Amino acid sequence: MGRLKICIVLCFVATLLGGSYIQHVAGQQRKRKSESPQAHGRTLYVQNCARCHGADGRSQTEMGQLYDATDLTDARWWRDQHISDRRLTNSITNGKKGGMPAFGKKLSRTDIAALVAFVRTFKH
Repeated sequence: MGRLKICIVLCFVATLLGGSYIQHVAGQQRKRKSESPQAHGRTLYVQNCARCHGADGRSQTEMGQLYDATDLTDARWWRDQHISDRRLTNSITNGKKGGMPAFGKKLSRTDIAALVAFVRTFKH
């Protein structure tokens, strides 16, 4: 009889925790939908990219220096490398050899598109 009570309590706790998690995820999705695409891109950038590329895109961070992160404000880089949305999407999705991690499994296609649009704001 004691085991049955424990099982019931554990099921009840799991149901409560699962419901809380589902509410949390739904709240995050509603928050993203209410955010403008520009604000969403900025949020994603701060959460995932600023550690290396810096808040200003210049890559003057310890991690940016360590991994030789691209200066996203460098007009020559944008021009000489012919940086397209497709190339940015590929780099974010698959990462880059030598240090930039892949975000394709962490971020949705919509998130990556918002991030690409935000990264383009660094172009001069």
